[in-house]
Amino acid sequence: MKNILVPIDGSECSFAALDKTREIAKAFDSRIVLINVIDKHSGDFRLHYYNYIPQEIEKSGEELLDCKKNVRRAGDEREIRKVVSQRILDDGKKILSDISEKVSIISRIRSASAAESIVDFAGKNDFDLVIIGSRGMTGTRSVGSVTRQVALKINTPLLIVK
Repeated sequence: MKNILVPIDGSECSFAALDKTREIAKAFDSRIVLINVIDKHSGDFRLHYYNYIPQEIEKSGEELLDCKKNVRRAGDEREIRKVVSQRILDDGKKILSDISEKVSIISRIRSASAAESIVDFAGKNDFDLVIIGSRGMTGTRSVGSVTRQVALKINTPLLIVK
């Protein structure tokens, strides 16, 4: 298992997937690719993003970030989502920092449907394993909708972590 793809969204389960990734990567001296998807189909700007927004953006874009409002400034929101996505990937790298010298960690941001992006990226690259959290930020089901869609469509071996 030389190449491992790990989709992360900032949720507890996605970061738990990184703990399992660490174990496997150490054992196989693997290369890890972290991916975060900016879901272009998501109509709302989820509240969990507040955890990843730098203070200056949070202050300057307060009305933009209020999920109760109908946000019409899509360009501004897209830029903030990119910043948030990079922060999530940076947090993932920090979690794996103890093995970063032995393991190649590469981060990627994709803008599309989350499940489609993950399946497509895994299919176009030579991954031996995809490790994904069982659910994302909504946390209402035992298996989230993105994880379920990935499991149904992916051809690469998949490990789902709770």
